[in-house]
Amino acid sequence: MFAVGVALYVQLASGSADAFVIVAHRDVPVSSLSAEQASKIFLRRQSAWPDKTAVVAVDQPAASSARQAFSQQVHGRSAQAIDAYWQQQVFGARGVPPVVVASDAAVLSEVRQTKGAIGYVSAAAAQGALGVKIIHLDSVVATSPSLVAFNEATYKEAALAAMAKNKVYPRKAAVIGAAGKCLVVVSVKETGALAAKPRLFGKGTGHGVLDEECVALAERTPFPPLPAGVAGPVVVRLPVEFSP
Repeated sequence: MFAVGVALYVQLASGSADAFVIVAHRDVPVSSLSAEQASKIFLRRQSAWPDKTAVVAVDQPAASSARQAFSQQVHGRSAQAIDAYWQQQVFGARGVPPVVVASDAAVLSEVRQTKGAIGYVSAAAAQGALGVKIIHLDSVVATSPSLVAFNEATYKEAALAAMAKNKVYPRKAAVIGAAGKCLVVVSVKETGALAAKPRLFGKGTGHGVLDEECVALAERTPFPPLPAGVAGPVVVRLPVEFSP
């Protein structure tokens, strides 16, 4: 039988009765984390513990009170903002979110059974929890500049204006009178530099010469820097239209 952990409660800054407790597999080689460290773990920016064991973060649904408290105190953002962040990461093929389980009981079960696992539960659920390690949170609240809201529409407008200055109609296309529309996917760093080779989204224009020019246009365009506080890369789809 495993010893009962002593729960360390983390109250919301508002004074709400809601609270959460961070729990980990009993062999995880840490006993405390700062809010910044915990945020990195659950944003999957730390992949291993000090002993090289893989980190396995276990999340809860955005609607759960434990998730809402955890997101505000650890990430400094709402659970909905974190979900929006992960949607962008998945869309841009830059990462996938932690596994999400349905309840405190499911978190405790997953953490108990999975080496390297870490999660959080309500304070009530942590009382008397067996077979898990209680992780003390040293500081709140984390700051997450990478989660500053990104206004995609505004950035796309600036990016399209930059592309328009570099757009040309290929001579080979003029010979056959080719026309068409395409979407090019670009991944942009904070500086405006490309983080990856642009690619077409969907079927393209139906003309190879125009599809090639669509990608080449994105490659040679100096895109504007991302807004201050927005961490890259960000991925946007930009429409391009060619006509004789």
